[in-house]
Amino acid sequence: MTKNLTSLGLMSGTSGDGIDASVIISDGKNDYKVVQDEYVKYENDLYQEIHEAKEKINIFEDLLKYKDLLNKLEKKLHCL
Repeated sequence: MTKNLTSLGLMSGTSGDGIDASVIISDGKNDYKVVQDEYVKYENDLYQEIHEAKEKINIFEDLLKYKDLLNKLEKKLHCL
């Protein structure tokens, strides 16, 4: 008997317009069942903030330079 696992997958694509979430049950090889699929669209203000931040990050050092901005944005994303 194969053990089934429940998994949660989260993704925000390059469009940065929202988050896709899926919960599945799978044996990890052949069988899987989708339990729930959900899409949460970002509000316009958050969408703008994400894309403005994205434009500022071009090299690794920019992550440090804009650390405070990114931390504030991350906190907003946690509240969704």
